Amino acid sequence: MKNILILSPDAPENCMGGLGTHIRNVLKRVDTATFNVVALCQGAENITYQDGKVKVFGVDTTPVMGLPANGLTDTFFMQTRFVARFMELYQAGTIAKPDLIHTCDWTTAVAGEEIARSTGAKPVFAVHLSINNYIKEVHPLFKINCETAQQIEFNACRISRRVLQVTKAYGELFPFNFYKHKTVICPNGVDYEAYGNAEAVSLPGTRPIKVLFAGRIIEMKNPHLLWSINIPENVDLVFMGGVQGSNPQLIKDLESVAAKNPQVHYIGYKSGQEKINIMAAADLMVMPSAHEPFGLVALEALAAGQNGKTVLAASFVDGLGEFLTPQAAINCGTTKQSIETAVNTFLQMGADAKQSMREAGKQIAQAYSWANCVASIANVWKSVLGIKDETPEAGETDGTDGETEAAGTVSGAQTDNTVSDGAQAPAGNTPETGGTEAANTGTQA
Repeated sequence: MKNILILSPDAPENCMGGLGTHIRNVLKRVDTATFNVVALCQGAENITYQDGKVKVFGVDTTPVMGLPANGLTDTFFMQTRFVARFMELYQAGTIAKPDLIHTCDWTTAVAGEEIARSTGAKPVFAVHLSINNYIKEVHPLFKINCETAQQIEFNACRISRRVLQVTKAYGELFPFNFYKHKTVICPNGVDYEAYGNAEAVSLPGTRPIKVLFAGRIIEMKNPHLLWSINIPENVDLVFMGGVQGSNPQLIKDLESVAAKNPQVHYIGYKSGQEKINIMAAADLMVMPSAHEPFGLVALEALAAGQNGKTVLAASFVDGLGEFLTPQAAINCGTTKQSIETAVNTFLQMGADAKQSMREAGKQIAQAYSWANCVASIANVWKSVLGIKDETPEAGETDGTDGETEAAGTVSGAQTDNTVSDGAQAPAGNTPETGGTEAANTGTQA
């Protein structure tokens, strides 16, 4: 039995985004005969999964030293909370000394490195949202903080035994392309059967067509562009997203628009069966994101389409473009005009065209399962820890069910045991060349 410690900046229940959903599904499915898994999760309750065999301990999110909330600075402070929480539990004998630390994003990387250094645990770094690729333009006041965060992300890749990516496209971006020799692609999944058990609900508004936005209310997701379009007379816009992880000012703006416009409705945070019911009740889901490492909401929307109603319109950017096709979704782009065009395109589609799109979407959703995602991650852990029981060769599994590329498979990945294309790392960040271990699980970038 090997001890695994997961550090996550999102909680598995009442989560702010796709990372929390990912963590929940990993914890619910991990093999407890092979791994003793403990997760320290920011803002979580102390809970267990799998009859108490998998444990979650919350990490306190109250302001450090009473300082006001300040974006990136808060995240730096939170690293100390992760270390303190680990030491508290470890010294009390509540959790065991970890053999492997699975850190999620740069937001837990410093804490993970410190715990690994003090315990001798082997680090694995999982990327779900890259600070290097999410924030392209930074206000001068935050430039130093942002540059430090980007260096943390780069060095987390450098010191880790493996780098896990949710899409091949993300693994090709800077700085991750320097670490292709130890990168493994572990795509997210969707509980397809759960979305097939949606219950009939009514969405707010009096118009017959319901257009739904689901996700954090932040600039990256472009909800403000959706509520700014010229809304067709027969359409209600419904926005579903919580306060946690969102931009408070954008939420205030949305609430103000909803108060003035009877075609705009904000229903706040929803989860579990209620979220599934709402997604299945939408005629059109719009996901006009400017940046998406994977785009889990899009996969959920495709799964919701099996109920015979929901059609997806998405931007096809980054990870979205890796599994979406023009047959399965409308490309809504990332501008107000392109989003408006996508909504009008949907309104002009006939019943047969909509159903054809749903059928194509269903094939994609069925190709991605959480069971395969968890198996890919477990194979990475086994490889790093030297567990040799029938671990597949590189490229043999990629977290999908082996469908064609059009149906969502991350295909064409190749093992690359050299630094990408002779590129040079930034000064002070020489890429690690990998040692003797071969990343022999999952699909390698």
